Amino acid sequence: MTRKKTLSAAALLAAALGASTARAQIGTWNFERPPEDTDGPVWALNYDAAYASPEGPDGPSKKGSPAFQLSLERQENSVLWDGLEIGHQFGHPLQGRTSGRHAGDVDGDGQKDYLDFTSDVKVKVFHITPYLRLGKVFGRRGSFRLRHTASFGAGLYYTTWNQGTFTLTGTTSKGMKLNGAQMLYGAYSSANFGVNFGSALDFWFREGFSAGIELRYHNLFDPSFRIGYLLPAGRLTFFF
Repeated sequence: MTRKKTLSAAALLAAALGASTARAQIGTWNFERPPEDTDGPVWALNYDAAYASPEGPDGPSKKGSPAFQLSLERQENSVLWDGLEIGHQFGHPLQGRTSGRHAGDVDGDGQKDYLDFTSDVKVKVFHITPYLRLGKVFGRRGSFRLRHTASFGAGLYYTTWNQGTFTLTGTTSKGMKLNGAQMLYGAYSSANFGVNFGSALDFWFREGFSAGIELRYHNLFDPSFRIGYLLPAGRLTFFF
């Protein structure tokens, strides 16, 4: 009889602990033993609405631009995804202060002149890159999941500038004052290799989609300009 009572008490205790654990997982985030991302291969379509901020030595000569990134990826296992992404930066106004390779010798004294300027020129950037994404679900609450990933991609970046007019203001190294002097800037395009890397945090709904945020940096290996773009983005992902 004593043994039966002991077994019954142990069974009741186990059931109570199981119920408490289930309630804890539903009511609070559980970061101890997260589940796998998926039971098998999964395809995902990602859309990022972003803002591209120019960085690097030539960055001060450009303003920011709205951008988007669209990618299709496939999960290979619980931690690895691979995919293909296209993205477009809609148009960086070329204005600010001449810097890096944008600075030229305006007065002919052999020294670069760093001047303020405005223009009607816009710089657009399109990219297509294969990439790898590494990460895993690390927290859960009921049917929801938190997933952190890091990504790395490399591929083609195509940059275009329209023809336009520069209006210069300031004083050159030789003392020449430029108050509204204008110069014509010709159209320009280039295709270059580039890389991108970043990190994302997604709130995953088990119904088949997630919403999150991502920070990505794109570095272009352009022999004419030293430029990179930092893109904070809000993202939506649809699984199928």
